[in-house]
Amino acid sequence: MANTLDKTNIKKGSALNLWATIGGVEKCIAWSTSHTFQSSTNLTEINVKDAGDYPLQLAQNITWNIQCEYLYSTTDNVGTLLAIHKAKTPVKITFCEVQNYSNTDEQGIIGTDKEAWTKGNVIAEGNVVINDLTINSAAGENASVSCTLTGDGKYTSAWSYDVTGGVTGPIVVGG
Repeated sequence: MANTLDKTNIKKGSALNLWATIGGVEKCIAWSTSHTFQSSTNLTEINVKDAGDYPLQLAQNITWNIQCEYLYSTTDNVGTLLAIHKAKTPVKITFCEVQNYSNTDEQGIIGTDKEAWTKGNVIAEGNVVINDLTINSAAGENASVSCTLTGDGKYTSAWSYDVTGGVTGPIVVGG
């Protein structure tokens, strides 16, 4: 059987980025080296005689977070992240594909003005609070910033699940 995987749909990590909305202004947080999105469903185990050796699971609430790593840049990310963290209030973020990223362009989006970057398929969008922020400045290495953004309420995504038909989407934001 032939492999029918459409390789053009495989995204490089560089094609994903994070936007934050601060004071009504949406800004891409630039110079990221990695993002990790995690969503977990808290489960309650139900032991009943009917289940035998295999307990049942009752899905409870969903928690989510994004862990970020950035090169230290005073003009692009450190000030933004510190301001969000010090405010101690939720801020809206959008973790998504960069629509004008090209997998075939060796320059990726570096040669493009970050103000011109546009959002593509949304992986997760919602309010977060920064509960951990670290600036690392090891001798002889690029300084870096890492933080954990913890979800405050639900997140939305370009994909949805219909119990009768399965996964639908993605929906291109603004498209």
